[in-house]
Amino acid sequence: MIAEPVQACVFSNRAACVVMVPAPARLAVHNLIFCGERPGRERTKSAKKVLQSASLISYFLQDGQAAVGNLAWREALARGKGWRIRALQGKDALLRLAPELYESRFGTCE
Repeated sequence: MIAEPVQACVFSNRAACVVMVPAPARLAVHNLIFCGERPGRERTKSAKKVLQSASLISYFLQDGQAAVGNLAWREALARGKGWRIRALQGKDALLRLAPELYESRFGTCE
């Protein structure tokens, strides 16, 4: 899911540099897929990743780019039964932590 990275700039008080980072929509879906894979002792990090996904998805929805997120979602679901199950579990976790996204158009192509 972290294929097709994009360029971004990292700034500090000394310099700036261009780096490759995951495409935001793909990262949001990736975080949802793997949130349930973390062991119990890492549940805080898992919740943080789900909230990060919620933030990215909210951005795409508010910016009129729901299609970008839904494309990444469809690509994940198309990877097979295991990916689909984990993606839907991640979506459930997302909606528990960010219920305001329930009425959004994210993940409507199941």
